[in-house]
Amino acid sequence: MTIRPKIEAALSATGDRLRPGSGADVVHHAKNDLMTIDGTSEDLNGRYASEDVRIASPGIFEAKHPDGDPVTIKKKHEGLLVVFSDSFIFVRGMGFGAREVKAVNKNEVTVEKVTMLLDGAQVPGLRITARIGKPKFAVAIAEEKTVSNPAAQAEVRDEIYEILAG
Repeated sequence: MTIRPKIEAALSATGDRLRPGSGADVVHHAKNDLMTIDGTSEDLNGRYASEDVRIASPGIFEAKHPDGDPVTIKKKHEGLLVVFSDSFIFVRGMGFGAREVKAVNKNEVTVEKVTMLLDGAQVPGLRITARIGKPKFAVAIAEEKTVSNPAAQAEVRDEIYEILAG
């Protein structure tokens, strides 16, 4: 059984929150990320088959320079955060069509609310840092080339923060 329908439903709901009426477009735009989740060797479908997706959000990732506040996004890499009650999956572009997908337990990371600078605009975001090793990145709650409601972006960011930091 695939977890993709659960992720698509949550992602569509978040898309509608960020830009009313855009849920289906957000899911369509994320099709490569969704296929990456389905195709990974980590068997995420088996691991999360019986779990509910709490929230799924599009994001713009900054992995090379995620420190400071605000975090400036220098090289935009789109992706997804899919949050469950005790863990999350992130998928992000790495350049040249390569994608990274990883499932992480929330007790393995620290999470901070940050402000991110995306094309000169301040966008709500999160810095996620592994307690040991990787991952370490910052993610803006945003979609590439769209204008979202900043209050809705902050609400989505805060909801993800509460789940992962709680």
